[in-house]
Amino acid sequence: MTQIDQQEPTLRDYLDIVLERWKLIAATTAVALITSLVFSLASAPVYRGESTVVVDRTGSSFGLISDITGLSQMTFVDTLTEIVKSRSVAEAALDRLGVSPGNREEALERLQKALRVQRVRNADIIRIQAEGPTPEAAAATTNAVASAFLSWHVEARRSQAAAGRQFMESQLAAVGRELRAAEDALAAYKTQGGQVSLSEQTSALVVKLADNTTKTANFQFTR
Repeated sequence: MTQIDQQEPTLRDYLDIVLERWKLIAATTAVALITSLVFSLASAPVYRGESTVVVDRTGSSFGLISDITGLSQMTFVDTLTEIVKSRSVAEAALDRLGVSPGNREEALERLQKALRVQRVRNADIIRIQAEGPTPEAAAATTNAVASAFLSWHVEARRSQAAAGRQFMESQLAAVGRELRAAEDALAAYKTQGGQVSLSEQTSALVVKLADNTTKTANFQFTR
């Protein structure tokens, strides 16, 4: 049996192959370059605007919800990021751009496709990007979305503040009624000649009313 030694190709062998087929390699490279050039010239340029929103946790309308449900602050910012992508914010952005009702659905779909929203990693910052056929259009769309989201956020904080104030006022009214009833009962007993000290229940009502009054004052101060 004859054994044939196989040698690995050397660099010289590769160079010989390239020299033998240089015309094919050059033609392939030229075709690829021409195709890329034609595609870039034929395609309409796309511009991208960018805006960043810094999430302010101070006085946030979601602070109470986060404390009650145990939602992390990361979830809070991620939730706001999803709200930026929502249909309601997109529609408000179209209003700012002056889009007519007749082209509403088409414009809404086009806006949502061109919109990119993401949270900056490990930061309370939301990055908003929008594409457009011109630099001015891209910037206008980006600013409209950012403005629409900020308006929504401010309105949400106002609604939460109003709901919190209404809740505190209702609690104050209920405790006030209970306290007045206890005071009336005490006054009636004294009128009959009896002497009695404040019961534990009445004392607790007084403390509760004072505590709620303090909370209401603090709440109005922080609004």
